[in-house]
Amino acid sequence: HLLATGEMGIGNTTTTTAVTCTLLRRNPQELTGRGAGLSDEGLIRKRKAIEKALAVNRPEVSDPVDVLAKVGGFDLAGLCGLALGAAFLLGLDKVLPHLHAMQDSVEGVDTRWRRSALLVAAMALHHIPEGLAVGVGYGAAAHPEAIQALQAGGSGADMATAVLLTASIMLQSLPEGLVVALALRAEGCSARQSFFWGVASGATAPLGALPGALAATLASGLLPIALAFAAGAMIYVVLEEVIPEANASGNGNAATIAAIGGICLVVLMECIFR
Repeated sequence: HLLATGEMGIGNTTTTTAVTCTLLRRNPQELTGRGAGLSDEGLIRKRKAIEKALAVNRPEVSDPVDVLAKVGGFDLAGLCGLALGAAFLLGLDKVLPHLHAMQDSVEGVDTRWRRSALLVAAMALHHIPEGLAVGVGYGAAAHPEAIQALQAGGSGADMATAVLLTASIMLQSLPEGLVVALALRAEGCSARQSFFWGVASGATAPLGALPGALAATLASGLLPIALAFAAGAMIYVVLEEVIPEANASGNGNAATIAAIGGICLVVLMECIFR
């Protein structure tokens, strides 16, 4: 499977050339191209702009994050964070033994865990990126000026945004916990045990929220990467787990309608919170 990312806009080749020149230790005069079709005069200005950016910011070639922060631009930071978030969940998916409700094959390392424990582990894995998203949301609220720069004149992130995100994640977690409880009940667990483990499967969310909040709070320069990291982790879960399982039982149309309804609900909640 291949997850490809991209971004369209104006000026992308400028930041890309600056990063490439730094990492390859090359002169902008050699690598700078015309982009979307610059004239000879425009190409000269572009080369001078890249040379000035490198001279003023002095990115450290041995530190990729420093290069990205100083001359990479928010677009490249977002793409890198997205890829890192997906890779993080892929690594956990390969290591943590788990079993999904709609399949019989065990994923992760070999284990003697019972089927019930594998089902709980699968949902616990899902909740990690949700916690990351919530943590980064509150971390972003501590640095509204950074988000304002990202949004190019937007209102920035505030506590209302973080609360809205938390409420949305909570609404999503309710049916997930119910799925775990029903699956465990079908496996022969008692009603009390099923309820307990359904709730406990969400305990990994706070574990994911803490590093997300710390990264966004302690280093505002990492905020674009942290936001995209949380997004990449969530996208991985949706593509790898949610969509296949939603269509596995032949209820693809109902799942699609429910997804659209969920988006409408979040938009409505945003209007209410705002």
